[in-house]
Amino acid sequence: MTRANSTIDNQILLRILKLMETKGVRQKDLAEYLGITDSSLTQWKSNRTRSYMNYLDKIATYLNVDREYLLHGNGEEFTDDFSLSKKERQLVNQIRMLEKPQQDNIYKVVNLFIDSCATGKSKR
Repeated sequence: MTRANSTIDNQILLRILKLMETKGVRQKDLAEYLGITDSSLTQWKSNRTRSYMNYLDKIATYLNVDREYLLHGNGEEFTDDFSLSKKERQLVNQIRMLEKPQQDNIYKVVNLFIDSCATGKSKR
């Protein structure tokens, strides 16, 4: 592998790792989704293997990003059919960084708020 290819591969890996951190994705969860061992991901991080290149499509799907984003840093980070504003993306990313019980509490509070807004409108 040439030095240029190695640099490109490292940039891809850095994007994957940054997305995992931003979205609060645990190494063991991604490994389980990919059907590989947790130690395989550790090897990626230590540059002992570049086997992650074989999983780019699945990684992109799991991280909810465009494959082009992983490869080149271009394209949309979110691949949903709807577009999110910058504030909405920030909020989603912040929620994803929380532990599951904290996320559940936020969902409860938001649902209570939405219900109270709907109730308030129906009383008018």
